[in-house]
Amino acid sequence: NALFLVVLGAGIVGAIFLLAPGIEWMLINQPVLIWSFFFGLVLASIVIVSTRIRRWSASRFIALFLGTAVAYWVVGLVPVQTPDTWWFLMLSGAIAICAMILPGISGSFIMVLLGKYHFFINAINERDFASLAFAAVGAAIGLVTFAQVLSWLFRRYHDITVATLAGFMIGSLREIWP
Repeated sequence: NALFLVVLGAGIVGAIFLLAPGIEWMLINQPVLIWSFFFGLVLASIVIVSTRIRRWSASRFIALFLGTAVAYWVVGLVPVQTPDTWWFLMLSGAIAICAMILPGISGSFIMVLLGKYHFFINAINERDFASLAFAAVGAAIGLVTFAQVLSWLFRRYHDITVATLAGFMIGSLREIWP
């Protein structure tokens, strides 16, 4: 598992540094196009994740509905401005990595919801390693903690967990509608 995590981490870091300038340019110059692209990715992910539910039942539909409602509500509450303090950068890293290990949920999108996507794109492009280090520490803590929680949820409540995650994705579409 350690080798897998090293390779995965290297791929994530490499992609971040390679794609950040292009994504920043797209967000500034072609926002409708990039948000449409993100919307399509999330929509396709919803379909793929939903197919992992082994058996649909009333409880699964309730979980899907509740996940949708919670995400829809949360994305409406997220402030446009969030602090650039060390603790919030760590929290952002922890939350974003949790999203990255979930099937079909974008860590980048979570950064958008937290108001930190542009901040971290700028930090990458300007080589602000202090800010990136705080996010990396938060991500490491989040990865270790959330992987165990998610593993337990999948073992005990697989279909309800997947339905809830699909609901989160449906509700999050509110924020990225171009």
